[in-house]
Amino acid sequence: MSPLTGMPSLEVERGLASKPMAEVPLISSVAIRGLARGNEGNPLTLTVPRVAPIFPPPSARKQFDDHAWHIQPGGSLYPDRLEGGIELALDLGEELYRGEASSSTPVAGIYDVTVVSKHADIEIPPLVAKVSKQTQGRWLSNEAGVYKLLEPFQGTIVPRCYGYFRCHVNLQTMTVVPWNPDCQFPRGEFDIYDMPHPCATLNILLLEKLGRPLSALGVERMDNKDKASIGKELLEMFMKTAHYGVGHVDIALENVLEAPANAGPGYRFRIVDWNQYGDSNWPVRHPDYYETDVMGYLDPLF
Repeated sequence: MSPLTGMPSLEVERGLASKPMAEVPLISSVAIRGLARGNEGNPLTLTVPRVAPIFPPPSARKQFDDHAWHIQPGGSLYPDRLEGGIELALDLGEELYRGEASSSTPVAGIYDVTVVSKHADIEIPPLVAKVSKQTQGRWLSNEAGVYKLLEPFQGTIVPRCYGYFRCHVNLQTMTVVPWNPDCQFPRGEFDIYDMPHPCATLNILLLEKLGRPLSALGVERMDNKDKASIGKELLEMFMKTAHYGVGHVDIALENVLEAPANAGPGYRFRIVDWNQYGDSNWPVRHPDYYETDVMGYLDPLF
């Protein structure tokens, strides 16, 4: 049953409940090389612990209070085990997305990361690191909280989330690459009246790597049969998260990515960019309106 609506669990109804994640144990910290550079330009390794995100996210709190389903015997519905896991050593790879400084996005950059540590009998899937802008870490914490809410859909409708990581960094002794991608090395003397922050907060979300965004797949060149098939699939995906109590507030083709190649049967896409979401009570009460809304935002498919 959906805890917010009392409806049957739709992911179970379709047979798309998330696969067990037992093959990847808890990641309690990441040691990531290349995300920061020293003042001479030398790559640094930052050890960043996993921390509990804001949970429930602010826009969900009234729903949680109304339904009281977040209080379960024995503790939280989504306990965040932060100790006793493995430390994952990562190398920063290709920049996949850059959030322009002048834009409203809270994301500084999304990067390929390569796992360099060896863990016997553990197969680590391809990963990406999503890094918030220097003063926008709260949004990434919100998003991590939403992934907790959507835990039953991880690996089927949304990407798998492997943790939210946070630490403090001294920007007088290092540069965080996503925050200053065009930094020239070696760094010169600082302006005494505008010193870099000595205790800035670095926020990282570790997610499974997905494929191309739907906006890059040439939707306009697809035949009507393919468009209809994809449109029906995406409408079902958005409606399922809405019925579960989580409505996406930035529905767009660029926020729908191809599922990993090894994902197996099920949906062909994943919905991303959950740093904000809306109160989904109205889509549950008025599903026809919400369906029309989704179809409008995904207009090229309908």
